[in-house]
Amino acid sequence: MNFIYQSSPQSLLYYIYFSFPFVCEYDSFKLSLIIQILVRRSQNQKVKGSGFKSIFKSGYLYYLFIGDSCFKNQKYEQSIVLYDLVLTIDPQSSQAYINKGKVYVIRKHYDEANRMFDKAFQLNPSDYQVYFNRGNIHFAKKEYEKAKEKYAHAITLNNQDSELFEKYGDTLSALGNMEDSIKLYQQGIQISQNHQTYEKIRNLLISQGKNEEGFQIFKQLEDNLLDWDTKKNFLL
Repeated sequence: MNFIYQSSPQSLLYYIYFSFPFVCEYDSFKLSLIIQILVRRSQNQKVKGSGFKSIFKSGYLYYLFIGDSCFKNQKYEQSIVLYDLVLTIDPQSSQAYINKGKVYVIRKHYDEANRMFDKAFQLNPSDYQVYFNRGNIHFAKKEYEKAKEKYAHAITLNNQDSELFEKYGDTLSALGNMEDSIKLYQQGIQISQNHQTYEKIRNLLISQGKNEEGFQIFKQLEDNLLDWDTKKNFLL
């Protein structure tokens, strides 16, 4: 840890910038300590010149990007540290609140997640992600009717997110509405090809005794996914 205390704030800033993607591998305490030093430096009124401050503050979208990378790699403590950094620089970043809320959803801290989504909603009431992620909370708690309501509203705000259509389809499937579930899966596929969604459609069709239609879904998969390993895994 000595290098943290011995390094200049500029060196620590470059350390964050140029050691990506290894930032997500840092101990969360170590990462938090580096960021605290950077924040204090940026807020120090005695610091002359705007070079360090402007570089530090202008990088907030990059910090958001690193936070997302940590999230995807299941480094949740590190992602929260980075989202908090973004919010320190830009308290009006609704995306940072949403992304931080998603971490809490994954960790099943639903009350804290909802607080994050409340803040995001106050900043951007028309952001579909607020409703989408609230729907995910209800789905995780098996509150399918409430999840259905949130997903339905989210789609009115953004109908180009394939994952949203899939989650909405999962919800209707859980409620026993197979026909509409298939339709939502098919809409999602039109936006983005996903072999898992094809599999869900096929399984639903077969469960309804529609074996021929299920086979046709697999043929569509063959037409759209040429990678043999993908098709092989789909068959297993």
